[in-house]
Amino acid sequence: TSLLALFGQVGRSIATNQETQTGAQLAQACAEQIMAFRRNTAAGYGYANVTVGNATGACNAGFTAVGGFTTAPVVNVAAHSSASLPACPSATVGACRQVDIQVDKGGVRAASLSLLLVNY
Repeated sequence: TSLLALFGQVGRSIATNQETQTGAQLAQACAEQIMAFRRNTAAGYGYANVTVGNATGACNAGFTAVGGFTTAPVVNVAAHSSASLPACPSATVGACRQVDIQVDKGGVRAASLSLLLVNY
């Protein structure tokens, strides 16, 4: 009986690890999309168009449901004005934005990722 319980626990642990890994991959794919958007020099793209606020749609276009994840990552962009954020490498006012990406599955946080965008 104790061996059966152990196998059940191992199975749940493997499923949790797979969800964490899939969530991290989705967050990374979203971050890469945002970075590509930021580096694009065409009209309507670039640093100026990564706007402050909730930008959930930033990753919707490229999102594909996978591994039970059915909703796109939530993206929040904050102006770099807080001492609690990493130091901005630019002395120019307004040259940095903090981007936080959260991936949830069934209301539970599977992964989160933060990046600092710099206007150079």
